[in-house]
Amino acid sequence: MQDESLMSIALSVVTDQFKVLKNGNVAGSVYRLLAEQPVPLYEAPTRGANVMRRLKPGSLVVGYSDPGEMRQVNTADQVFGYIKRTVRLVPVQGLDPEGLYDPERRAAVEATLPPVEQMGSAFAIQQSRTKRNQNFFMMGFVLLILLGLGSVLLHSPVPGVK
Repeated sequence: MQDESLMSIALSVVTDQFKVLKNGNVAGSVYRLLAEQPVPLYEAPTRGANVMRRLKPGSLVVGYSDPGEMRQVNTADQVFGYIKRTVRLVPVQGLDPEGLYDPERRAAVEATLPPVEQMGSAFAIQQSRTKRNQNFFMMGFVLLILLGLGSVLLHSPVPGVK
């Protein structure tokens, strides 16, 4: 009897792992499409794949960080597909993937989002701030390393000098 329960647990774990492979990376994040034209949603990540539908600019999707020429996405109505990696995605704060699939929670967050036309400039400002902060961090890190090396060199004994 105990062997049967262990076997069922093992089978469920294996099944869950295959489900993860089938559905893609489950740790996706919610993004808004920043596009001027409708974005094709492909059924496969290959050239010449069929277009399942076209996503409206500003649509919310769950995006995954899997490598490749195409990005895996899941739409609000849970249609899984691929978009070109060149499509710009803006992270949506305050909404997790489960919230995207809940019409009430999604509507509440969508009501707070700026119009799609204004998103380009807001996104550019955010990217600029992020890049600036990354540059400051790197300069500080390099300075810290140089100070550490200088300290080690100043306090290390010089061979042949007493």
